[in-house]
Amino acid sequence: MANTPGNGSTPGTPLVSVAMPVYNGARFVGAAIESVLAQTFTDFEVVIVDDHSTDDSASIISRFNDPRIRIFHNETNLGMAGNWNRSVTLTRGRYVTMFHQDDRMLPENLARKVAVLQGGGRRWVASDCFQIGPDDEPLHQHWFRHRVAMAVADRSRFLQFAAMFFHSNYICFTTIMWERGLMEESGIFTEEAKYCADTHMWLRMLHRARLYYLDERLTEYRWAQNLSMRYKADDWFVADFLARRVASRDLDLAWPYALGLRAQYSAGFARRFVAHWWSGRRRQADRMLEGLRSALS
Repeated sequence: MANTPGNGSTPGTPLVSVAMPVYNGARFVGAAIESVLAQTFTDFEVVIVDDHSTDDSASIISRFNDPRIRIFHNETNLGMAGNWNRSVTLTRGRYVTMFHQDDRMLPENLARKVAVLQGGGRRWVASDCFQIGPDDEPLHQHWFRHRVAMAVADRSRFLQFAAMFFHSNYICFTTIMWERGLMEESGIFTEEAKYCADTHMWLRMLHRARLYYLDERLTEYRWAQNLSMRYKADDWFVADFLARRVASRDLDLAWPYALGLRAQYSAGFARRFVAHWWSGRRRQADRMLEGLRSALS
C-alpha cells in the first residue's frame, strides 16, 4: 500500500485525519497522542480539540511538537456530541477516525484500515481491540461484543443494520475509520441520543453502507474516563432506546422496525419498573415508567 503524502481529497492534505476530542484528559491524553504518532502509516494529521478542560490537558497537549498535530481550544464547553462534531468538522483527510483521549493505537492500526478502504467499494471499517484498565492492566483480549461483530461481518448491510438496531452497538468506537463522504451524507452526532450518539450515527452509516470488520486487535480501549464509567444501567438503557428511536424517525424506517423497537424496549422498561418498585426505589421506578410510556407512544 502506498504511503505517499498528499493522497487526501485535496492536494497537499493528509490522507487520514485522526480526530481527538479532549476534555479533562490530562492523565492519559499524552499516551494517546504518542500512540498515534508511532503509527507505521505516516500520511495523517491529528486534530485535537480541547473542550474547555479545567485540568492540565492543554499544557500536556502543547508539549507535542509535530507538524502533523493541529490543536484547537473551545472557548466554552460544547459537551460530548458538540465537541465530537467540531472535531470532525476541522479534519481535512479523505478518511477520518475519531480516537478517545484515554485509548491507545497499536502501530499497524491506521495502515491496516487504510488498506481496507483503498481496497475498493468500502466506505468504513472497524476492528477488534484489547480492553485495558487505568494502569494499563489487561482486562479482556477482545472487545466485549466482538462475537456479535464477527457474526455479522460477512453479512449484508440489511442484517448488519438489524443487528445494530435490535441487538446492541457491537462496534468499538475508537476502532472505526470512515470515508469522509459517508459522514457528510449521514449527518452530525446528535444530542437527542445523549451519550449513545455513536449508536445513532452507526445506524445512519449502516443505512447507507455495509461495514467491513477486521478480526484483528488494533487498538487498546481503556476503561478509565469513558462514559460507561459514569452512568448506571438504567441510564444506558434509556440512551440506547433514544438512539434507536431517533434513528427510526430520521431514517423513516418501515413499520416493522418501530413495532419491534416498541416491543423490545417496552418489555425492558416494564421489567426495570417492577424491579425498582418492588425494592422501594420509587424515583427510579417513576423514571422507568416514564420510559415505558415513551416506548409505547
